[in-house]
Amino acid sequence: MEEENMRVKVMLLGPPGVGKTAIIYRFMYGQFHTDYEATVGIDYFTRHYTQGDKTTVVQIFDTAGQERFSSLVSAYMRDANIAVVAFDLSDAGSLTEGVRQIEAFRDSHGTDVPIILVGNKLDLNRALTKEEVRDCAKLQNVRCFETSAATGEGIEELFTCVAEIAQKPNVKLNPSPSVRLVSGELPKEEQKKGCCFS
Repeated sequence: MEEENMRVKVMLLGPPGVGKTAIIYRFMYGQFHTDYEATVGIDYFTRHYTQGDKTTVVQIFDTAGQERFSSLVSAYMRDANIAVVAFDLSDAGSLTEGVRQIEAFRDSHGTDVPIILVGNKLDLNRALTKEEVRDCAKLQNVRCFETSAATGEGIEELFTCVAEIAQKPNVKLNPSPSVRLVSGELPKEEQKKGCCFS
């Protein structure tokens, strides 16, 4: 009997304008645009990750950053397996808001759900040093990446880390429902890359 694929539900959180949708479009389609419209509610994307004989369906939920959608976002977060919290490296205040969202996520999910902190817009002038970002991530006890959706830097590494976390035995996943896949598995050379730090 063929083994059923497992799915990992990833919530992409963060304040408005930090590039959450741009991160996903770069990962899914290898594209970047300068005219993304603000996400209204929730958008949903899927991608296969295959390693050995294990296939995981990575389901990415792109969430609206505006406060008026907070109750809707909270409803979708209930059975999340991993949270990715994005902020803007060129805006120091967005890191403060990102930390607030990490704390809110833990208030509702406890400390067992893995969280990754992602500083996006690496191609712009930094308002935060690498040391400040790493210190913040260590203080929050989360993994950390820096990315640029504009250039693609760090994007594959980020989602390879997501898939690797999903395949750890201590992460409880769910049988995959019928979903429309819009991309193939991650390239084999990307499967060997690890997380920034734990």
